[in-house]
Amino acid sequence: MNLQSGNLLRTIVLYLLMPFAAVKLLYSIAGYLYLAKDDVTPPATRNLSYHYSLDLASKILPFKTKSAPVKQIEANDRIKDITLKGTYLDDVNSFIVIEDQLGTTFLYKGDRYMGYVLKEIYDNRAVFEKNGKHYDLVIEEKSGKSKKGAARSETASRYTGGTGGEESFAPVSVTHEEVQSYIKNPNKIWRNIRIQEMRKNGQIEGFRVNYVKKGSFFDQAGLKSGDVIKAIDGSEIRTLSDVMRYYNNINNLDGLTLTVMRGGQEIDLEFNIN
Repeated sequence: MNLQSGNLLRTIVLYLLMPFAAVKLLYSIAGYLYLAKDDVTPPATRNLSYHYSLDLASKILPFKTKSAPVKQIEANDRIKDITLKGTYLDDVNSFIVIEDQLGTTFLYKGDRYMGYVLKEIYDNRAVFEKNGKHYDLVIEEKSGKSKKGAARSETASRYTGGTGGEESFAPVSVTHEEVQSYIKNPNKIWRNIRIQEMRKNGQIEGFRVNYVKKGSFFDQAGLKSGDVIKAIDGSEIRTLSDVMRYYNNINNLDGLTLTVMRGGQEIDLEFNIN
C-alpha cells in the first residue's frame, strides 16, 4: 500500500467513527445533567472531623468547671495535751496558734512540736503526724463564748469609750506593708509584746499585757505592761479564736480599736491601717 492509499483509508475510518463518538459524548452529557440524584449512589465516606471538632472546642471555649472540694486528711486519733487556739490560712504562710503547759506557740506547716509534725491546716482544725499516724487538733468553742448578733451588740454597747475622765490617745497609723510583715512573721509580734490569758471560773476575761518593748509599734500605740485587753472594735474577747478572726481578716480592715483596762478605767486605743 502506497502512502496515498494509506492516507485515504485513515480519512475514511475517521469519518465513519466520528458520528459514534459524538453520540457517545452527547449521551454522557445528558446523563450527567438530567439523571436524578436519588439514582446516584455516592461513595461511602467517614466523617473524620466530628470527634476532632469536640476536642478542639473543649480546648478553646472558656468552659467553667466547678472545682472539686478539697478532701481533708482523716485523723486516727486526737491530741489531748495540746489546745488549738487559732488558725491562719494563707497560700504561703499558713500557721496555727497552740497552747500547752509551756505556753503559747506559733507553728507553720512542716514544723515539729513534741514529736508531732504539722501536716495540714484547715479552717478550725489542724492535722499532725507522728509515727505514720495522723492526729487531729480541733478548736473547741466554749459554751460561754460570746455569740454574733445580740451578744455582739450587747458587748459593743458596753465598750463605747467609757467616761470623760479616761486617758485619751491619738490614733496610731500603720501601713499595710507593716501589717504584712507581722502576718508573714508572727513571732515578730512576741518579740515586741507578751500577753497572757486572764481567766475567771474557767472563762477568759481578757489578755494581760506582761511586756511591751520600748519603741516598738505596740509601745507607740499606747499599750503598757499591766494593761488588760478586753475588746476589739467593741466586741468582747472570750477566746484567742476571737482574736484570730480579726487576724485572718486584717487585710480587709482599714482600722480597729482596742479596749483595755488600766487602773480600773477603760481606755480605747485606735489603729488606722493605711
